[in-house]
Amino acid sequence: MAFVAFLAITTSAVATNVHPSYTQGATNSCFSYFRVHRQMNGAGLMWAVNQQGVAQFIVELSYDGEYYDKINEVPAHGSSQYRFTHRDAMPGLLHYRLTAVMTDGSTSESSVQTVRIIARK
Repeated sequence: MAFVAFLAITTSAVATNVHPSYTQGATNSCFSYFRVHRQMNGAGLMWAVNQQGVAQFIVELSYDGEYYDKINEVPAHGSSQYRFTHRDAMPGLLHYRLTAVMTDGSTSESSVQTVRIIARK
């Protein structure tokens, strides 16, 4: 009986880490959620934060999931929900992440969200 319980716990722990870049949540408690979807010829990003004190968000993009470039900065406006549209996204598998820069200078990083852009029209 104890072996079955151990096996169930081990299996569930392994299954949640199979593709960490495809999670819908965030890896840090600053973000309530972070989602990316195709939007026209680009990608639409939506996120929410669950705490005060955010000064700005840095939007980063990677084409290989390893090296990220800053593509924009979004100022915080006191709301809990934010949006950004990356209009000139190139076709391919795109990996996005956010960094929240707090008013005290600390940072909080989101999970990585991935979207596939097939072709530009």
